Amino acid sequence: MPAVVSVYRNVSLSKVNGEIFAVYFTFASQIPLAFYIAIVDVTSVLISGTDSDPSTMIDGWRDIVGNDVMVVQQVNGGVAGNIYNIVCTVTDNVGDIYVAEMYLAITT
Repeated sequence: MPAVVSVYRNVSLSKVNGEIFAVYFTFASQIPLAFYIAIVDVTSVLISGTDSDPSTMIDGWRDIVGNDVMVVQQVNGGVAGNIYNIVCTVTDNVGDIYVAEMYLAITT
């Protein structure tokens, strides 16, 4: 059974309402050399404010870069004044799971 190997929180960021924004999650210090990201899941959870569907912030466009240990995810939308937790869960090629998250504040 796969184990969650590492969980860490990245820096807090902000973006202007309506701005299309890329967030970066690096797993270079967690994933051992010669291993790589095989599966990616990025979600958005509302931390503060009101939003009937915070998952719509995840635009769907994402890429695995940086020798296959970094995820770039496009986010879009969000409600001004809200704070979201963007969570990136990856599974490496041997089945170990790593989680990174960051707070994203939406400004006007």
